[in-house]
Amino acid sequence: LKAKRDFYFDVRLFHVMSAGLDTVLHKLTAELERLQAHKGRLIVVSAEVSSIVTDVEAALSQTAALIRDHGSDSLAATVTRVRDYSGETRAAKFCLETGQTP
Repeated sequence: LKAKRDFYFDVRLFHVMSAGLDTVLHKLTAELERLQAHKGRLIVVSAEVSSIVTDVEAALSQTAALIRDHGSDSLAATVTRVRDYSGETRAAKFCLETGQTP
């Protein structure tokens, strides 16, 4: 895999507050369909979801599969839990990055 500096980048950032993840997945799918004819893209999806973390992690898995289906050469995903004063998870944020060599 070539160094990141050899990639061509296109960045899309979504911030979604939702009780679920359908909106996030819908927007991501639409964006991937729009970009699928292009090569060398970096797609960043950031969502803060008022949902349990297991739902977020399941959505990450589904989203990763969508991106792989569109032929990305690499995929990085991170999950950040947002906790309240008691330590209970109130929201989660996930970020996905894909890159394709030209």
